[in-house]
Amino acid sequence: MRKAKLQKLGNEANAQVRIDYSRYDVEEGVSTLADALIIPLYVARSLIVPVLLPIVVAIVVAILFQMSVVGAIFYVLLAWVSAIPLAVLVGLILLLRRIGEDVTTLFHVALDTTLLAYEDAQKLRDQAKEAGRKASLYQVFQGVTYFVILPTVHKVLARKLPLFGWLLAHIIDRVFSSLLKIRQKDFEAIENEIGEEDTPEEAMGKVNSRIGKLKESSGNTIKVAMRVLSYPLFVACVFIGSITALLELLWLSLFR
Repeated sequence: MRKAKLQKLGNEANAQVRIDYSRYDVEEGVSTLADALIIPLYVARSLIVPVLLPIVVAIVVAILFQMSVVGAIFYVLLAWVSAIPLAVLVGLILLLRRIGEDVTTLFHVALDTTLLAYEDAQKLRDQAKEAGRKASLYQVFQGVTYFVILPTVHKVLARKLPLFGWLLAHIIDRVFSSLLKIRQKDFEAIENEIGEEDTPEEAMGKVNSRIGKLKESSGNTIKVAMRVLSYPLFVACVFIGSITALLELLWLSLFR
């Protein structure tokens, strides 16, 4: 997402809550996570095998069919170029699977920051005796996502991974957009458990307990979000894979 869009979404979420999210700095944690993403070179590892595999397969086919040197060279080049779109799609699917655990960790950071911001908002509300204004836990999570987590992710990845940072940032944006929809009812259910007779300490105890359970189940939630993101890629793989197979047969018939 662009910075202006993040700002707009954050302002909408913060219209009633009115929290100063600049107080919550998660750059160090996100930077550490970015290092974990970069050190294994997720993008390279996810793309290099799918991109190089068609070359290996084409060379093996050329040898098996005993093509001439010139014919084999043309066949390998055409077969490889034809397979690149499919290879990139497969690489993106592998990339989504690889970063799932790291996105789960980032989600935990978002939940921890949400707890801090929510507790601070309740304290300020109690001190000001503003009975009419209540910080919604879901709105706080939205604010943390749009004002703290995603802007920091964009900033850190742009600095640490200039070439592919935008791709990882876009994937994380999409995952968090899915999480905001998937988990909305969970946040609302947490607040419904808080009774009017509960003291601030008892209320925060319930919130802490339920947030802990959200963390435990977050792995499955991330998997669902990843499947949602991967589905269009799978459909595209089937379509492009069929075209690629026909092209491979065409090149084989021409050069065998």
